[in-house]
Amino acid sequence: MFVRGQVQVAVSFAVAQARLAELARGDELLRASYGAYGQMISGLAQDGPPDPVGGASRLAGAWFGDLAADRDRAHIALRWEAIAADGALFPVLDADLALTPAGERATTLDLAGVYRPPPGAERNGLNPVGLQRVARAIIQAFLNRMATAIGSNPSAEGNGGPADQGGSLPPAAEAP
Repeated sequence: MFVRGQVQVAVSFAVAQARLAELARGDELLRASYGAYGQMISGLAQDGPPDPVGGASRLAGAWFGDLAADRDRAHIALRWEAIAADGALFPVLDADLALTPAGERATTLDLAGVYRPPPGAERNGLNPVGLQRVARAIIQAFLNRMATAIGSNPSAEGNGGPADQGGSLPPAAEAP
């Protein structure tokens, strides 16, 4: 199923782009991926049917392309793979994580891609509407984590003034 989510970050595009590049060189994209996927899957297990996603699905890996940028867009391709209850690997998400300017002092962080639920999810009580809700929740949790990371530690390119103090609009979910 196609998924899309976005969040605004209260830093300029130049600062957000520099910060995303810094985060991509470190492990923040990986931590945000594991955190968002794990948070949502464990929440489903607690809130849903006894075995909502066909067993203990977990994120097995996350891969990120190089940051590509021009004057009004920066993006990174990403792929998440999970391990199904039967031990088989399957792609969960193929997407593009992008930054675009949203004014002088704000940037939009957007994720658009294809989400694949764990094998057996429909068979185990999650209908297509429920699966779409799960996918959106995982994507939004990831975006909130990334918005917090991008907005909380402005790049050295920022001037340190009010526009570059960081934060997200609206407030992001809890940090990892």
